[in-house]
Amino acid sequence: LHSDSPGPRCYRGVFREVAGCVDTICLFNSRVCPVYIDCRGLYLIQGASIFNLCLIMGITGWTSLCRLLRGETLKTRELDYVQGAIALGASRIRILFRHIVPNIFHLVLITSVLGFSHLVLAEAVLSYLKIGVGQSTFSWGNMINQANLELAREPIVWWNLLGAFIFMMALVLPVNLFGDTLRDALDPKMRGQK
Repeated sequence: LHSDSPGPRCYRGVFREVAGCVDTICLFNSRVCPVYIDCRGLYLIQGASIFNLCLIMGITGWTSLCRLLRGETLKTRELDYVQGAIALGASRIRILFRHIVPNIFHLVLITSVLGFSHLVLAEAVLSYLKIGVGQSTFSWGNMINQANLELAREPIVWWNLLGAFIFMMALVLPVNLFGDTLRDALDPKMRGQK
């Protein structure tokens, strides 16, 4: 290629611009627009529904994983074995799928499993505040809200609240234990310590 013709350098500039835009979106979405503000705005516009709640959590939930994966990729890219593969002339696709993806893929699984408990808690809080799913839908937040109303009665009915918390813990705790076990099994750094 001639030095004046657009070659790989031009494409690198485009990819850097795209990466910069993704970084800006991730930073804006995770710092400026938390899920609670987004849910309140969508609730005022369209009303409470499961679809709107899933939409908001989907829009705002991917940015933390994206930032984590990008940081790990940039860190892994500078390690000796990746630099050695570059020096030996390995293609970028081979380096990506042979050296980088296996060392960051465990983060996707672990973050997804452990993020489940965050989503359960977010749904419960938003439904309790009446900006999550509708009042006619069964959810953790609606159960806690109804149990809270039962506490104001005479005699006090406390077992509904206790039952909701116990079953929520029975859902979240095994998932977190599974996530810890998955991290121990898949993390390359943890395998070297055993």
